[in-house]
Formats: sequence, structure tokens, C-alpha cells
Amino acid sequence: MTGNITTKELTCLEDQLDSELTLVKKYQAYAELCTDATLKGKMSAMADVHQTASRRPSRGAAWCSGSA
Repeated sequence: MTGNITTKELTCLEDQLDSELTLVKKYQAYAELCTDATLKGKMSAMADVHQTASRRPSRGAAWCSGSA
């Protein structure tokens, strides 16, 4: 393997990143709507998890290329 990714893999990574960012926005919105402190904390924590996932390199390319 040369270390280059295919166009299909790049598209999959972009889609995955978009999905992570959508989840961040949703969990942040849910946290804003929560009146229960415990639930608000859990929603904020989930937003943080997906925010972190959107910042690190993904291992998702393997399933995109069919080699997983």
C-alpha cells in the first residue's frame, strides 16, 4: 500500500466526519433543552465524545473500501 487513499475512501471519511459533526450539534441542542442536570450532563458528554471523534484520524476507511 502506498499510503494514499482512494476517492471512495475520502468520500467515506468526509461522510463520517459530517455525521460526527451532526451528532455534536444534536447532542448540544438536546443538552440545552434538558432541565434535568444528570441528563444535561450526559448529553454534553456525548457531544464531547463526538467532537473528539471528529478531530482524530478515523479508522473507518477500512469498512469503506470493503477490506474490513
